[in-house]
Amino acid sequence: MAICGDKNYVLQSARETMADALGTQNTRNMMIFSCAARRWMLGGDVNAEMNEVAKRLDGVCKYQFGYSGGEICPVPRPDGKLVNRFHNYSLITCII
Repeated sequence: MAICGDKNYVLQSARETMADALGTQNTRNMMIFSCAARRWMLGGDVNAEMNEVAKRLDGVCKYQFGYSGGEICPVPRPDGKLVNRFHNYSLITCII
């Protein structure tokens, strides 16, 4: 069982995200950004998430993988208005 914030969680969520992304029609290119906090959870195996992504995408589509230092994204307030919030532990995939 993977616990949010540990190495197993990071790798499992990367596998699931790539499977979801590849299930999208006409996936040809991807831009992937992982939160630096996810990398910290990998301990000494800092390339593990990138390697997991490469296993699934190499030869399937073109992609770029990088790390970000936190993510800002609008989320709805109870009144329905959007407000930007700071997130972390995110894995963001833009399918082109």
